[in-house]
Amino acid sequence: MTTLIVTLTESEARALAQACDAMKMPTHEAVAHEAIRILLRTLGLQSKGRPIGYRKPAQGRDARGAR
Repeated sequence: MTTLIVTLTESEARALAQACDAMKMPTHEAVAHEAIRILLRTLGLQSKGRPIGYRKPAQGRDARGAR
């Protein structure tokens, strides 16, 4: 088990709570998603803003076979 300690300013905590309410997502889940995203980016496992395993849509010649 891993423990993650996150320190937020009061305004950051308020903004996070509002965003979570809007998305109907529990706050702890949103914090975990963000922490994982930052960790992956830090480790160089995420490039160009796309998550690992993301496949770019086929283009050109490759797109014909995909239809």
